[in-house]
Amino acid sequence: TVISGSGSGTSTNYTSQDYLYLLSTKEVGLDVSYDTAKEETRKLDYYSDNASRVKYDYGTTTVLAWWLRAAAFTGANYFCIVARNGSAHFNDASFEWGVAPAFRVGK
Repeated sequence: TVISGSGSGTSTNYTSQDYLYLLSTKEVGLDVSYDTAKEETRKLDYYSDNASRVKYDYGTTTVLAWWLRAAAFTGANYFCIVARNGSAHFNDASFEWGVAPAFRVGK
């Protein structure tokens, strides 16, 4: 079960049964007030600090920002990203950032 928030404009959360999904702010260890679903999930052990959230373009040393599934606090098309330094930021969905999907193994 994956629980996603809808930003600070509403307290509604969305639940889905997904096997492949984008991570939430809390799952990667980011505490952002506008993620309405942050109390419905847990921090994953792998994401211990900003350095563990930094992702590189395959085969290079180029650091990339990447999308999370949390809706941002402003604008209908703004979502949270993990910035190049591993911190939380938000951006318009028209930007081309990377993804670091999570997946479920087993039942």
